Amino acid sequence: MKNKLIGLLTILLIVSSVCLPACSSATETMATPDIQILVIHSYHESWTWNQDIQDGIVEGLYREGYQQGVDYELETFYMDTKVTYTTAEQIEERAALALDLIDEFDPDIVFVNDDNALKYVAVAYTQDHPQSALPFVFCGINVDPSVYAPIESLDHPRGTITGTLERFPYGEAFALTRRLSPDAQSIVLLADSSTSSDAVVDNFKQTYLDVVIDQPLDVIGPLQMETFDEWKATVTEYQSKADFIGIITYHQLRD
Repeated sequence: MKNKLIGLLTILLIVSSVCLPACSSATETMATPDIQILVIHSYHESWTWNQDIQDGIVEGLYREGYQQGVDYELETFYMDTKVTYTTAEQIEERAALALDLIDEFDPDIVFVNDDNALKYVAVAYTQDHPQSALPFVFCGINVDPSVYAPIESLDHPRGTITGTLERFPYGEAFALTRRLSPDAQSIVLLADSSTSSDAVVDNFKQTYLDVVIDQPLDVIGPLQMETFDEWKATVTEYQSKADFIGIITYHQLRD
């Protein structure tokens, strides 16, 4: 979490120094802020990760001399696609509301948190408005964002979308586990069956499981489940088949 916030703040400080107008003078601080900042979260308001990101954005701007309510106005929208609006149709409906808010609020910069906000809002808006210079900054992204045409490359991203990726330090975590329990030989990885988890699992296979030769632990899985009953049965099954259980995600298990 700390590393992701540091990464976000690094991007934020760069973008804010380039994209945001100068602050108003001391004699103008009572006027309505000229800068409009919009934050779009993929998930719900009570999600702790969302609040950490929100606080990080405000703190990063403050460090650069931008005070909320004085130098900029902040608007926030929660797509709530982890718990309430989870089907493809519902996600697109929530994205439509976010896109409408962009038109209404007319922000100077938009922060998008997690994959759904990137795909359905930042990418969709940029594709629908190819002449727009509105900058988007993403964070918490599990997929490879270069699959989206407006981004195209991780090494040399083009257009108005940039940000920081979310990647789990599997090798370091497994090595630490082995140091804490030298006799351990294996770990089973569990995840829910959400699209975000699909992206995490795919990235794990491509960047670790299929490429790292000298692995500290034998990895079973990742195993993905849809329901809590399946989850409980799997945990019970692997009590005697693995030395550790690693939980990647669980937030969209049903019932």
